[in-house]
Amino acid sequence: DLACVSLDEIRSQLGISPAKPQGAVLDAARRQAKQYLRKGLPFAWNATNVSSQLRSQIIELFARYQALITIVYIESPHTKLWQQNNQRPDAVPHTVIKRMLGKWEVPDLCEAHRVHYVSGYSQT
Repeated sequence: DLACVSLDEIRSQLGISPAKPQGAVLDAARRQAKQYLRKGLPFAWNATNVSSQLRSQIIELFARYQALITIVYIESPHTKLWQQNNQRPDAVPHTVIKRMLGKWEVPDLCEAHRVHYVSGYSQT
């Protein structure tokens, strides 16, 4: 029941490919987030923020509104990542994913009020 700001959904609504510049997508997402923040409503920011630099831009916005910030970091094996991407209605181009993987940084505990680490690796 949590409201969600989804970059994938906004991208779809605006007809912008993940391989194209994302400025309009991010602007629309920030506007939507600010509406929730002004009202003090909880919401999820659903995006792949792979680097601390990308996350810090969003976290700073949330912090200006004195929001309680929780990062949920989900890690899966690369084989599962490629499989899930190929099953998406709007698959992200492999070149985009490879570029994102090159910037990948695991969130630090100090980046938010709470950081949850979720593993998609099966235990044997």
